[in-house]
Amino acid sequence: MQLARLQKFISVLAVLLLVFFIYRLGITGALFYDDYGNLEGLAGIQSWEDAKRFAFNGMAGPLGRPLSLLSFVPHASGWPANSAEILAFNVLIHLINALLLGLLGYMLLGVTATKYNCNRFRIAFFAALLWAAMPLLASSSLIAIQRMTGLSALFGLLGLLGFIWGYRLQYSRPVLAFVVQMGALGSATLLSMLAKENGALFPIYALLIDALLVKSATPAKRWLIIARRSILALGLLSILVYLSPLVQDYFSISQLRGYSAWDRLQTQVVVLWQYLKAAFLPVPSLYGPFHDHRGADYAGWTSFIAFSAWLLAALFCVFLYIKKNLVWPLFALLWFFVSHLIESTSIMLEIYFEHRNYLALYGFCLAISVAVASVTKQYEKLATALFGMYIAIQLCVLFFVTSMWGKADLSAEVWAQENPSSSRAALHVVFQGLGKGDADETARYNAQFIARQRYEYAIEILDRTSSRCETCLDVRMQAIVYSCLIHDAQGVKRRMSEMMEVAAGGKGTRAVLDTLFRLRELVNAGSCNALQRTDLIELIERLAENNLFRIDHILTRLYFVAAAIMEDMDNHLAKDSYLSLAESASPVALPILQYQVNSAYKKGNKEEAIAAINRRYEHVRFNSGAMTKEVLDELLSEINQEQE
Repeated sequence: MQLARLQKFISVLAVLLLVFFIYRLGITGALFYDDYGNLEGLAGIQSWEDAKRFAFNGMAGPLGRPLSLLSFVPHASGWPANSAEILAFNVLIHLINALLLGLLGYMLLGVTATKYNCNRFRIAFFAALLWAAMPLLASSSLIAIQRMTGLSALFGLLGLLGFIWGYRLQYSRPVLAFVVQMGALGSATLLSMLAKENGALFPIYALLIDALLVKSATPAKRWLIIARRSILALGLLSILVYLSPLVQDYFSISQLRGYSAWDRLQTQVVVLWQYLKAAFLPVPSLYGPFHDHRGADYAGWTSFIAFSAWLLAALFCVFLYIKKNLVWPLFALLWFFVSHLIESTSIMLEIYFEHRNYLALYGFCLAISVAVASVTKQYEKLATALFGMYIAIQLCVLFFVTSMWGKADLSAEVWAQENPSSSRAALHVVFQGLGKGDADETARYNAQFIARQRYEYAIEILDRTSSRCETCLDVRMQAIVYSCLIHDAQGVKRRMSEMMEVAAGGKGTRAVLDTLFRLRELVNAGSCNALQRTDLIELIERLAENNLFRIDHILTRLYFVAAAIMEDMDNHLAKDSYLSLAESASPVALPILQYQVNSAYKKGNKEEAIAAINRRYEHVRFNSGAMTKEVLDELLSEINQEQE
């Protein structure tokens, strides 16, 4: 017995080390678009107060995802140079989740039936290994900010394990079993949602387990079963109502995405099949971080056929369950649907992301492992060998994928070529190329020539992407900046004219705002003579008509730039007007208040500074950001002391 346990321990340890070694090849890769956007405050953390502001000011989701952001605080001192350390921690979370899924499978097999008792470890072990080896899940660990996905899964899986463990108490202490199950699942779901909002799905996973798998564990008090399932069903009902036409407008075109929720649903029916193909027929070229160019590309017969295929698959699984008493195919299919309930339905998120499959694929992995263990004795060794070979293929593809992710320059080039319509891919390869130093002696003597070559190459990539994506404002703005840097006046004017035409209807807010600051610097330094400050103001006014730029914190930054440009032009009346617009958009934006106070000081008008501060008090009552009552009190105190 002890020897058997030791062998199992060594097997698990060996597999974890193998997966870690393969993933380790990818941790030397680059940071990506959302990494910088969500983690830009890391470098400024100097105290616990800074850490709290960073954790509770997140904007990645409705709840802010504070637990996920808090997990990045230990990396603050080395950000962003310590990306390998961050990614290594992500991989560690992935391995812990593989362990938890192995334990989950082992426990599920225990509450379902007794016929798998002899093979429970082997089935659970191979299912977890297949899941951990899938290349489709690589981006969940090798994109820094996707720690949110892994951490949310970790908390939720702990809750599910506690929920399943509670079944042990049902015969002897049914009320305690109920309390343990609801307590473990409830607390873990809350933690999971504070890491990422789709943690709300874990009660539905529990409902699926309770209703479909648990057959023999009936408690002495029937009302506890009804109470448990009612509470779990309430979670499902809440999400279904939220996703339904009662709450979501299915047919209006989203200004943010350019399609409706109904268009999205039709496309997602097809995309779910694409996810399964990418998961179980692995090809290295299928995987990457850039899918922003994907739109609502499927409708009509294509969607109808895909939906019909899902319906036939569901009916077949129900048939196997009812007629053949085979529960695992139906469990796998429903687990997959539950996992995609939030991110792949009517909520207007981007169309395609690989990390959405992080837990979704586990049901299929477990079902396949059960199927292999269920073959007749005659073919048992052959089935196990073939399954082992299949997992080895997944690991080999994962090896190629992580190897490429770890080579930042090569992967950026490949992804830009494979996704020529992706603005993120284009900007990524451009920034990778321009950020690369060259220690060669010739390069040092010819730095200006080499820099020009790199900018010209970057402009070529950006123009190519612009021609394929008319609404991509971010790549157009970056091309304008690089045209300024190589003193291509004609190119600057042409690109600015094209930018003006699409400004009111394009996308790419974050990068556009960052580039506006850069353009202002270039114009002020006389490094872009083809542009005037009035051109930038005209562009800002057109961008302000864009619904994507009318989100409060984005519009505030837009007007902040406009105010700074007006100050550059010594037009203080217009500057104050733009600052007022910025304040209206977001009264709790501390930089706007600081700008107003500073401007009032320069004019010698302390009453104006005091009035600007006093206007903020009514807005900070429920605000947990940088602008607090204490900050306002301190500013006001400084002004009053100077008056005395």
